[in-house]
Amino acid sequence: MIREFCGKCGTPLFLNSSRWGDITMLVTTTLDDPEAVPPSFEVWTRRRLSWAASPPHIDSYPFGSLDGDDEPQAGELS
Repeated sequence: MIREFCGKCGTPLFLNSSRWGDITMLVTTTLDDPEAVPPSFEVWTRRRLSWAASPPHIDSYPFGSLDGDDEPQAGELS
């Protein structure tokens, strides 16, 4: 996992992982207009809060893995 931060204030901006290929996770709350960048998928939906709705048009993965639905084993990050 590689995290990119603002050089001035330290705010997290991006997340990358070799496991994700070309996918870059953008921290949308850092944008002036976060509504301009809607999500294309969501992960860890198994742990979603009961009141948090999921947009019906995006892919959802119950665990952190974008390549499967397997629950990570103890001590394994996904």
